[in-house]
Amino acid sequence: MALWLSSCSTTSNQTPGQPTSAAAAQKNWKARQIKLAKQVAWQLGGRASVSYRGDNWPFGIQWQQGSASQYVIHIKHPLTQNTLAKVSKTASGVTLKANGRTYSDSSPENLIQKHLHVRLPVNGMQYWVRGIPSTAYPVTAVKLDSRGRPLVLQQAGWTINYAKYQGADSYALPGLIKISRTTPRPVQVKMRIREWR
Repeated sequence: MALWLSSCSTTSNQTPGQPTSAAAAQKNWKARQIKLAKQVAWQLGGRASVSYRGDNWPFGIQWQQGSASQYVIHIKHPLTQNTLAKVSKTASGVTLKANGRTYSDSSPENLIQKHLHVRLPVNGMQYWVRGIPSTAYPVTAVKLDSRGRPLVLQQAGWTINYAKYQGADSYALPGLIKISRTTPRPVQVKMRIREWR
């Protein structure tokens, strides 16, 4: 962690009367990662969209994280909010329920791409949605605001842009996120999170 922290860059969004140095932002960034990584059980609700292969799919999303290795993701109709698909991960594997059928795989990404034809970086997203890096991949780059929160994070070929936070402190959770990559095929995921628990 110390190796990549030393290569991180910061940007200043200082407000009058609140001078914050790059060193303080780095300190807040490290504290943020430690604190939020300990909060393994959480829930979010909101709206999302995926742009992939020239198409755009909007949907509602409800994510219930029970532990680092257990979650349930409800993908909902954008208008009716009825559940279209449910992705569940437990210690025994990952299942996808959609169209009255249940599918299984060891990888949520492979499962979603095979049956929903959309590429979603689920393994990284359980960290990225909280504004912290995934423990599974090295950090390529990070750009911080003056409070030590990421504005841009790059991991595993993905770029995560944090356009809005729900609060002003160093531990505020994201409200608007854009996750994208250009290879092997361009894909972009936008998430507008309305509720955190």
